[in-house]
This record gives sequence, C-alpha cells and structure tokens, in this order.
Amino acid sequence: MDELAEAPSARVPRQLPAAVSNFTGRGAELAALTSMASQPAGITPTVRISAIAGSPGVGKTATAVHWAAMSSSSFPDGQLYVNLRGYDPGEPLAPADALAGFLRALGLDGKDVPADPDERAACFRSLTASRKMLVLLDNARSVEQVRPLLPGGHDCAVIVTSRDALAGLVAVERAFQLLPERRGLKLTVGQYQQATRYLHQALVHFRQSGCRAEEAHALVDLSTIDRDSGRLNQARGSLEQALRLFEDVGDDVGKSYALNHLGALYLKEHIHESAIAHYRQALALHRHNADVAGEAYSLRNLGEARLLQGRFADADRLLRQSLSMFRSLGDRYGEATVLDKLAEVRLATVTAAADARAGWQRRGASRPG
Repeated sequence: MDELAEAPSARVPRQLPAAVSNFTGRGAELAALTSMASQPAGITPTVRISAIAGSPGVGKTATAVHWAAMSSSSFPDGQLYVNLRGYDPGEPLAPADALAGFLRALGLDGKDVPADPDERAACFRSLTASRKMLVLLDNARSVEQVRPLLPGGHDCAVIVTSRDALAGLVAVERAFQLLPERRGLKLTVGQYQQATRYLHQALVHFRQSGCRAEEAHALVDLSTIDRDSGRLNQARGSLEQALRLFEDVGDDVGKSYALNHLGALYLKEHIHESAIAHYRQALALHRHNADVAGEAYSLRNLGEARLLQGRFADADRLLRQSLSMFRSLGDRYGEATVLDKLAEVRLATVTAAADARAGWQRRGASRPG
C-alpha cells in the first residue's frame, strides 16, 4: 500500500465543474470558507471541513465551486470533485465508487484500485496524507456517505454540500457549518467574527507570499462583512484596494467581481448613480470577454438599481434581458433571482399606479364644485 501511495505523486487533478461567472451575493460565506482554509495545519484535530447545508436552489454548489475556483492556487496538489447524487431520483453514489474515481484521478491504475471499500478509503488517505488538496463533495445524503471520502492530510480541505445539516460531521469531525436561510446561506455572529479574524490572517499570508489575486479576493470577502456590519467606509476602502490589485494582475473576472460589489455598496447607501456606473463598467467587461453569464448577472444588478430609483420600465427591460440569458444558460438559480426582482417591479408598479390614482382623486375632490 505504501508503494501505491508514492507512485502517482506527480498527478495533479483539476476536477472542478465550471464556476458561475460573476458570482455575487455570498461574500460573507466565501469569507467563512476562506477562514476555514486559512487555519494553519494542526489547529484542527483532523482535516479542515466546511459543511454547506440548505434547501434546493439556495446556491450551495455555486458558492462552493466559486470559492474553490478562486482559491485554486492555495491547493497546489489539486482539486477533487464528485457529485454524490444524494437527492437524485436514483440511488446515491456509493462511497466506494467515488473513491475509485478519486484514486484514478490521483494516478492509480484501474487494476490497482482495491476491491474492498475500506481498503480504498485507506489508500485514499495514504495518497493524500502529504498533499495540499481540496476535496469538494457535492450533494451528500448523509455523514456515512461522506466519512470514507475524507482525505488523510491536515493540509487538505473539504467542502461538503447537502440538504441535510450533517450534524454528525459537525459534532465528530469538527466541521465548520454554514446555515441556510430563505434567501441563501447565513452565518452566525460567532462565525462572522471568526471569518474576520482568519481573513486578516489570510491577508498577511497572501501579502507575504506575493499572491496578489488571492489578496484581492480576500479583500472583497472582508468588505462584505464590513458592509453587513455597517462599516461602509472600511468596506469601500477594501474594495477599491481589491480593484487596483485585480487591475495590476490583469484579472478581468476579478475586476468585474469587485466592481459589482462596489455597486452593491453604493446601492446600500442609496447612491444609485454611482452604483449604476460601477455595474455598467462590470457589464462592459463581461461583454468584452464574451462572458454571457457575467452579463446576465450585471443586467440583473442594473435592473435592481433602476427598480430602487423608481424607473420601473427600465428595470423591467433590464431584468427581462437578464432572465432570457439565464434561461439560455440553464441557470435555474440566476433565473430565480431575476423572477424575484420582476415580482418586486410588478408590485411596485401597481402600488405606484394606485398611489397616483388616489392622489388624483384627492385633488379632484378638493376642487370647488
């Protein structure tokens, strides 16, 4: 078994599915994931694990994949991904089958994959014991399905997504848990504080290592926590610094990410024209790079800004453009967020019309007969 663990050491798997372009709205959750991964080896008694639980459609997989993609340089020995099909119509994927795929991805010949499930798990732990890898276990049904798939190295990190809270994973394996809410994923106060602390530690590490793109992403994550905590000036400073870093390294995707977050910050401050200016810059970048998904998200953001301005016709037009793009991409989550905004536009339009009629009737009644 030791010989098997040494043989395929040169293989660096990159199994992540494509990330949602211009992913927005989960900065605090991304910060929590960064805080988990930034903990030095040895702080946790086992491999570092984050469990993202929530109902269907809240963005669990999109959050995990986006964070994994932007953090790829933190895991030089590769990224493993498997859809465990925990809630698909058929049977969930057996851990032994998932392990066979992982072992082959790590360079083991099919004939050398052990037949016994326990031996496969032991072989996987051996192969990952000295590596720095990320393992993304998507759509898990139960803790029993997850445990055999945990790697052996303390330098590894694991993200598990599930509809179940996976309480056993949290209690026994000390997993860091992100909790669901109606519109997405929500952190507890303690998790926000922990995320902030580790993000500052991560920033020091990234700066010392010269990892400028990672530093920029961490600054965006930190800005979200500051924004949600009412520290708007600090949030703006972090985002402007991140934007400069993305420009310096020529990262257009990161630049549009920062621009959209700046737009959201200005929208929170009710500075609508500044928000729209930043959203338009992001939209131009997406169109320049033929990034249809990013264009769809930026159009949605612009539609929301026009809605808050009371320009309902413009909001409706922008949101319908976004909706068409999301549907062409098969992005059900993006489609749902736009439909939610279109409902708000419809409600606001009806309310404004009713207010206008009531005002006209009051003025008519006050005129002398």
